[in-house]
Amino acid sequence: MALAKRHGLPAVALTDTGNLHGVVEFVQAAQSAGIKPIIGTELRVGSHPLLLYASNSTGYLNLCRLLSQKAEKQKEESSVVEGQRALSLLPSCFIVLPFLKGSLP
Repeated sequence: MALAKRHGLPAVALTDTGNLHGVVEFVQAAQSAGIKPIIGTELRVGSHPLLLYASNSTGYLNLCRLLSQKAEKQKEESSVVEGQRALSLLPSCFIVLPFLKGSLP
């Protein structure tokens, strides 16, 4: 956060892979530095990475719901989430599809 503050960045994002375990410490550090925290996670949809960032508290709750559903599904099958289901839970999130070719499964 010190580096972000020194460069005058108004916001910084944290993108945990498949969870939100670092959120509490990240948000506290960002707020202490006067920087807006942006919370995100990376999931896999099929073989594609999907970066999801909460745009508000509803988006954060939707990310939590999606990750909880992923954890339940992981017990049954795999760690991959269904594309259409994932997108339906995320009306309050920014979605980034890096290097995506083709369509979501």
